Amino acid sequence: MVRGAELKLTAVELLADNGHLLLGDVNLALPPGWYGLEGANGSGKTALLKAIAGLYQPVRGLITYQLHGVELSGNAFKSYLGYKPQQAAYYDNMNVEAYLRYVGEMKLMPRATIEERSRELCERLGLTPEWKMPIQQLSGGNKQRLMIAQAMLADPWFLLLDEPLYGMDIEIRFLLLDTLYEMTPGTVAIFSGALEGLQGGWLDAVIKLDNGTAALH
Repeated sequence: MVRGAELKLTAVELLADNGHLLLGDVNLALPPGWYGLEGANGSGKTALLKAIAGLYQPVRGLITYQLHGVELSGNAFKSYLGYKPQQAAYYDNMNVEAYLRYVGEMKLMPRATIEERSRELCERLGLTPEWKMPIQQLSGGNKQRLMIAQAMLADPWFLLLDEPLYGMDIEIRFLLLDTLYEMTPGTVAIFSGALEGLQGGWLDAVIKLDNGTAALH
């Protein structure tokens, strides 16, 4: 039995908004590890992450989630999922503290846990100085860190990060990745977009999307 998370996609097919085939017959079996997601613009990276997150319905196929060898039924997987979308979803008038509290409440986390976990993540991700800062005043890089923090808030076993390193210089990327690696043992973590900084031994494999197909390398 595998200790940790496992993600399986069986014969998954996704359509683009125009009804054309985006990805067909996707078959992946992902044990705990870090995975890159590569492909040209429009190849289906964001759609695939949304499908795994339960936000985009495949037209056929099955996505299953297992934790410590036990399959999670229905929407139970969402309690163990952290997702950072490509386009941030937050309220500019909120500060960092209020936004993370709001996300935690939406996840039905205990208030004390929200406070403790939020402060821990801000410290680990370098956001403590911005704790009371309105989101609209954050730099682009710090907004990225905040969206990673909200994805990590409930200590997920399935972590999906769409373009998490965009706008960060190499030094900051390495510091961030080192921190995330320490915090995600046993998880299935998928990173899409530019993977510079991830190629130096961080990734266990790369999912490559090309001409409607997905292959693990």
